[in-house]
Amino acid sequence: MLELFTTDSVTVQNEWAKITATFWNNAAVGAFGAGVVLPLFSDKPKILSNRSIFALGVLLAFVFHCIARAFLSTLH
Repeated sequence: MLELFTTDSVTVQNEWAKITATFWNNAAVGAFGAGVVLPLFSDKPKILSNRSIFALGVLLAFVFHCIARAFLSTLH
């Protein structure tokens, strides 16, 4: 699926996939956290409503989590 590896070692490829999946999963946690916290503390006029900020955070978290799972599916 993702041919980003330049080595033939399966162990190295698995570690790179796990590290990349961890990055995307942490990005998902950050997006979800921002989607929950931003509407609670924002009191200024905004373009997006609180519900749309929350929905956008949850949607981004889901997309990032799916990317992380795609990297984990490359494990051997």
